[in-house]
Amino acid sequence: MKTLDSLKRTGQLLQVPYTKLLRILNMKIGKLVVSEILLALSVISYTTIFSYTAIIRLYSLDMHAWDLGNYNQAMYNTLSGNGLLHYTADLPANPSGSILGVHFSIILFLILPFYALAPRPETLLIIQSFFLAAGAVPIYGLALAKLGSRPKALALATVYLANPAIQGVNWVEFHPEGFIPAFSLFSLYFLEKKKWGKYFASTLLTLSTMEPAAFLVLLTGVYYGWRNRVEIRRAIASRNLSSTPLRVASLTVLISIVWLAGALYSIHQLNPNELTLFGGLYTWQTLGANSLLAVPVATLSNPANALAALVGNGALKFGFLLFVFGPLGFLPFAALSVTAVGFSWLGVALLSDNTIYYTPATQYPAFTIPYAIAGAVHATRKLSKRGFQVFALYAIVSSALLSPLALGGFVGYPYSGPFGFPSVSTHDMAIHSLVSLVPGSASVLTQDNIFPLLSSRYDAYVVPTRSFFPVGTSFQTQLASYVQKVSYVLLDPFNDPTSAYLVFPLLKPNGFGLQATADGALLFAKDYSGSLLTISSFRRTYNYTNLSLLCCRSAKDPESVSQWVFSHDSNSGISGDFWTGPWVPLPPGNYTLDFRLRLLGSTSDYVLTLGIISYNMNVGQNHAGIPGQGVALGFPTYPDPFPASYSSTPLHVADFGTTEYVTISQSFNIDNFRFFIFPGMNVSSGADVRLDSLTLTQNSPS
Repeated sequence: MKTLDSLKRTGQLLQVPYTKLLRILNMKIGKLVVSEILLALSVISYTTIFSYTAIIRLYSLDMHAWDLGNYNQAMYNTLSGNGLLHYTADLPANPSGSILGVHFSIILFLILPFYALAPRPETLLIIQSFFLAAGAVPIYGLALAKLGSRPKALALATVYLANPAIQGVNWVEFHPEGFIPAFSLFSLYFLEKKKWGKYFASTLLTLSTMEPAAFLVLLTGVYYGWRNRVEIRRAIASRNLSSTPLRVASLTVLISIVWLAGALYSIHQLNPNELTLFGGLYTWQTLGANSLLAVPVATLSNPANALAALVGNGALKFGFLLFVFGPLGFLPFAALSVTAVGFSWLGVALLSDNTIYYTPATQYPAFTIPYAIAGAVHATRKLSKRGFQVFALYAIVSSALLSPLALGGFVGYPYSGPFGFPSVSTHDMAIHSLVSLVPGSASVLTQDNIFPLLSSRYDAYVVPTRSFFPVGTSFQTQLASYVQKVSYVLLDPFNDPTSAYLVFPLLKPNGFGLQATADGALLFAKDYSGSLLTISSFRRTYNYTNLSLLCCRSAKDPESVSQWVFSHDSNSGISGDFWTGPWVPLPPGNYTLDFRLRLLGSTSDYVLTLGIISYNMNVGQNHAGIPGQGVALGFPTYPDPFPASYSSTPLHVADFGTTEYVTISQSFNIDNFRFFIFPGMNVSSGADVRLDSLTLTQNSPS
């Protein structure tokens, strides 16, 4: 009984600060309510944090031609008068060269004046962050309208901003989908408030993002009609065509259909063979559909295929549903009529064979998550005061754990690369130093993750490893045409050996000379014959973290640079191969390899043998596509099964001369791309020897 009384008193004590907090949130400062000031600060904070994070990801080479580089080039060229949203990455599959030949994204023209203030990829990332953050405003308004409580409305706006699916859209490049949450939520808010002019303006903005948004708008009209079905039935029965619900629902559906028809016509005029919409895409092969527009028909006409498509990659799809709805406690399903608006895309995604459609931290949840969060807002009306508090706390905490900026990095978002606050490495800075050497108006070819830095120009091209090639086009022909067009080629063979491997054979025949190198990255210039500018040399260290121990043990050694070492002890009685690795691909050049070793003692003169073993690198071609339509290519790299070169250096006690760490150096040259391992072999059973690290230095490229 005493315990129960104690718990009650504790609850009463906790209730006091909570009541004070509610009073503060409802206070006014001038004409502004505290909760709305906090909402504005939250939107500004989100915009600042995610703008900064996205820009650092750009600078750390974690953004790509597809799609930040493509959209930046399209915006820059439009602003410069060099073609209407013209970009170059998809020229084989989109000969018009216009983004409008792929997506009817009129929103890009609406943000053009803001982009013009600083026509750079960073500007697009800031704009996207702001509009994603702005979605919290209609959530606040919708919650206030539904719940009549500013503190609850602020809590739900915070749930929106913390949601990992919203943050995931922000995390991956720049896309028109990033505008869908704010515009669609403003539509729902103004629909709730019956502010019809603002509702239809928001609806048109939603449609302006891209053509699939028409299905969201159509279902919004259906949703509103369903909510007012009794009144609409009466209006139809009495032939009262002036009924507001009837007119709003009908006009919404009509606008969506007309807009979709116009969008498809426009895309078809620019690019009649657009794959996603008009056929040729292999994304829904299990379903038996060759385009997005064919998905509904294929689903209805062949339920068996639809079921097979739905269960394919079942674990990934189930995980994706948990990711979208789990942080909301599955509450959206308690308000299914509004949540179901987002199912128009969710169903298409789950029927796909393409895992990117149901991968966290991509742009695709933008079609679903705003309606899920709106559904959660509607459903919270049914919660008790305590139930709401539990939900809000759960939603914010679980979202924080899944955020790409927090512990979400351990969950793993496979499409988007490293997680947590990014940082710019010395290698990234080296790439930037080479980018700065390319004149602003010069034509250039580069690889996928460097392209955004060079995309603010008309003649910027990317090695087309991610392009689709219709029948009559080929990768080799397209790549050769790019090399012939440009004055500069910038490659990073250590981080993207595939692109370098494919481009290198085309450089000398087209008159390119090596102008500069920085940390292994290479800048070639047309007709360049001057001296090589070496900004920094490539140097990498391999140790217990990235080599493979084959025998013996890892040991802590304070006298080593790495602190932990590979250790062979004479009392182990073990002989044989000591370590291997790191299976690093190297481009042509002259190299020095430094082994940092320590011999504490040996019962025999022979200690171990150091090896430098290479395997020729090959780049294959994987083909994916529908026969007769074209192919998307993959370029896997793999080594030959047998070594191309093998050198070994036996070490004896005299090669050490001390019980301290010594450096033993080896040099080698290669004239083509190869994979390398640097093993320690045949260690003597009587040797007490330790490996601290291997340091590989490129003395000069070739």
